[in-house]
Amino acid sequence: METGRTEKMAKTISANILLQLIIVFSGLILPRFFLKEYGSEVNGLINSIKQFMTYFSVVSAGIGIACKTALFKPLEEKNQEEINSILSATNIFFRRSGYIFICMISALAFFYPMFIQTDITNIDIILLILILSAGSILEYMILNKYRILIDADQRLYIEAKFQTQGILLNLLFSVVLIKFHSPVLLVQLVAAIVYTIRAFRIRNYVKREYPQASFNEKVSLSIIPNVKSASSYQVSNIIISYTPILLITFIIGLKEVSVYSIYNMVFASLLMIINVFSTGLSSAFGNIYLKKDKILLNRNVSTYTFLFYSIGFTLYACAYKLILPFINIYTSGIDDINYDQPLLALLFIINGIIAVIRTPALTMVEASGMYRENAVLNIGEAVLNIIISIILTYKLGLVGVLMGSAIVGSLRTIIYLFFLYSKVVTVSIYKVAMIIISNIFIIKLIKAIPIQISNNSFIDWIGEAIVVFLMSFLLIFTINSIIDKESFIDILKKIKIIFKKIMYKK
Repeated sequence: METGRTEKMAKTISANILLQLIIVFSGLILPRFFLKEYGSEVNGLINSIKQFMTYFSVVSAGIGIACKTALFKPLEEKNQEEINSILSATNIFFRRSGYIFICMISALAFFYPMFIQTDITNIDIILLILILSAGSILEYMILNKYRILIDADQRLYIEAKFQTQGILLNLLFSVVLIKFHSPVLLVQLVAAIVYTIRAFRIRNYVKREYPQASFNEKVSLSIIPNVKSASSYQVSNIIISYTPILLITFIIGLKEVSVYSIYNMVFASLLMIINVFSTGLSSAFGNIYLKKDKILLNRNVSTYTFLFYSIGFTLYACAYKLILPFINIYTSGIDDINYDQPLLALLFIINGIIAVIRTPALTMVEASGMYRENAVLNIGEAVLNIIISIILTYKLGLVGVLMGSAIVGSLRTIIYLFFLYSKVVTVSIYKVAMIIISNIFIIKLIKAIPIQISNNSFIDWIGEAIVVFLMSFLLIFTINSIIDKESFIDILKKIKIIFKKIMYKK
């Protein structure tokens, strides 16, 4: 059983590594084309609308996590009747959310042009909103119920494969259309069509691989517990993650949204790469948690934390050294607003490190289903984040938004860590604290090393980035291995298991 779980984890991680690399590749190329062709204002408008789409996803907040957690046990026991009941309730929840989402999109299309100062015509803004929302509507009405089943059954690598192919296809079409100076509406419409194709491929996979799965049984929605508690958990995450662009949109302006979105693009890409090592693993940890095997749970959480921190802190050490030269190269020739903002970069790095420290605890909250225990604190964090961010944004502009997130996020992360190491696992928090402190020190050390980073050429920058990465990873991984020798040995054992499996198949 341990071998099978390790193999599924390896498949999920490897598929997500490829997916996140493709997302990063696409995420770095497309915005550059948009900036050059359509300017900072259009780029800011698109990013602002996309954040509204994500913000409106509060209508389904917690449904996916609660439904996935409810599926762990019946999938383990192969109880098809209970599986179908949960899937049917999931379908009902998401359809209801979809109808509410459509109403919210309609309101946004009506009111948004009234409150934005821009030279872009109202009809273009409305059409952009409708096109950009098409994918989200498709998720609610069709896709999400299938994704929940795949994720709960530890087959998230299947969706990752389809998503990878879709992103590459969209990148190809978008670049060609932009090169031919196509209207931005046409570029976004093609992206929506590609997304639709991907959604139906996932649906067809589920219908083929899960022939006994039914989404239309008559059920009571109470079959899925913790929906309200899980909702508070998700709502707070959404508010904290996507409030910044909304505040910048209405308090500062669309061009500043573009500045924020370019930095956010880089750091979101970093988080996506780092989260390769957490995406889909809550299902595996949920399986272990249900078995009530404390020794196995403690060992796997320690190993996961060791690996996650090693990768996460390495990438932020690189970011601290490399971000400003990258931004200068990326935005060269775009002079309608200043993109070189060192303090903004530093605050993004601080918030990213806070996210890295918190993620293992969040993964275990999802795996254990302990949303109710964190509900009040989650909502409190979201409310406090909004209040502080609004005040600081009015006073300090762009940097104020990130300062608010850093202040509140630091406090909440400390609480999450104590929750994890006192309520879920019995691992020493002091060892984890030693790793965090040591890794932060190494990040400062890497920044201080006198390596000149190119501001003029991507080729030179990439070569220098490889040197910085290897140096950072070697230092951080070595220090972490000394502090937590048991987790280092466990990683070697898991690699050996995967290697033997590959060799056996050959």
